[in-house]
Amino acid sequence: MIQGKVAVIEDTLLTRTVILDRLKELECEAEGFASFEEFLASPVMAMADLVLMDIELPGISGLEALQRIRARHEGLPVIIITGHGTVERAVEALKAGAFDFFTKPIDFTKLGVAIKNAMRQYRLVREISGMKR
Repeated sequence: MIQGKVAVIEDTLLTRTVILDRLKELECEAEGFASFEEFLASPVMAMADLVLMDIELPGISGLEALQRIRARHEGLPVIIITGHGTVERAVEALKAGAFDFFTKPIDFTKLGVAIKNAMRQYRLVREISGMKR
């Protein structure tokens, strides 16, 4: 079971639906978005505990979207997914601040572990930040 809210930004409806279904199997609260702009316009932007995002999005690259998320929510974990994975792209995404990088077809067992770890880390960062205040 994964506690927290996951925003899934994936422009391909079938892929988005499969990801959302698998996240529901993990008892994870998840909401899907067809574009980064749709995500930004949603109240989920402020409530998400993790973003799972395709690197190829309409109108904006996943790396640019990652930078914009970082500017608004510095510690919010972002996991990048892609159908065109290369070592160079993975390194670029991780250097830009992605928590992890997965290629399609997605290994949902490994993704579930990555999501749990990312959310655990994010909760700890928020707790420490709250204690500092």
